[in-house]
Amino acid sequence: MKIYENLTIKDSIGKIQHFSFYETDGENSIPLIFVHAFPLSKEMYLDQVRFLDENSVCSYFLDLPGFGNLSSLAVLPTPFTMEHYAAYIVSFMDFMKIPKAIIGGVSMGGYITLSFAQNYPKRLSGLVLVDTRAEPDSEEARKNRETTARKVETEGIQTIISGLVPKLVNEHSLVRHSHLKERIIHMIQQASPQGIANALRGMALRPDYRPHLPKIEVPTFIAVGENDELTPPSMSEDMHKLIPNSVLEIIPEVGHLSNLEKPKLFNELLYSFVKDLIK
Repeated sequence: MKIYENLTIKDSIGKIQHFSFYETDGENSIPLIFVHAFPLSKEMYLDQVRFLDENSVCSYFLDLPGFGNLSSLAVLPTPFTMEHYAAYIVSFMDFMKIPKAIIGGVSMGGYITLSFAQNYPKRLSGLVLVDTRAEPDSEEARKNRETTARKVETEGIQTIISGLVPKLVNEHSLVRHSHLKERIIHMIQQASPQGIANALRGMALRPDYRPHLPKIEVPTFIAVGENDELTPPSMSEDMHKLIPNSVLEIIPEVGHLSNLEKPKLFNELLYSFVKDLIK
């Protein structure tokens, strides 16, 4: 495993880009690229990084602007839409000279993955959608995101942590993994208030991806926690029905962060899906 922190490059149109990521080495010509859930960081994938590294699978796990080791970047107070994040992945692929990849993400990372599939289908070899949904926000949800964004901007990140953590993970997972709560809080605290606010406003603007789902031609892995309250299994079942070449796995006794709550089972399911795609 290699760790790259805050690499600064100039992209093909002259824009300065910053990248922070984990890389695992492998012989596969088509790598995996993962983006993280809100409001976490690439550290949420450490169990997958180690597993893929041990199995010699080439993969990349990115921090998004405003999160993780990119939280110190000066970000403007403007919505960072899922399309912005998808374009950021393309910039990373161009920098790394990756023509096509299997793109995946959890929660907000799944929204970004769906945007990538809609806007850059020729750069795609497969999809991994975990604890996410294709539906847009309701009007009430949009208002709640704006309220939270303003609260973080004025009062700081600490004000949202106590209410957010129970929504992200199943209580049984916190018992099984004694350090999981601290690990999640640490990742949230790494983020910048403006990065969180920008992502909240960007998620509120995301479109309805459902009309595009039948047009997805690449193999797609969908996984969801049995007890996911934020994006319940019914939403994943709906995506599975609409995406032609998709598989669905419902992971028992976990909530909204399946890969963190049952990493061994998640890794086995993920590897079973990608092993034939990456040959």
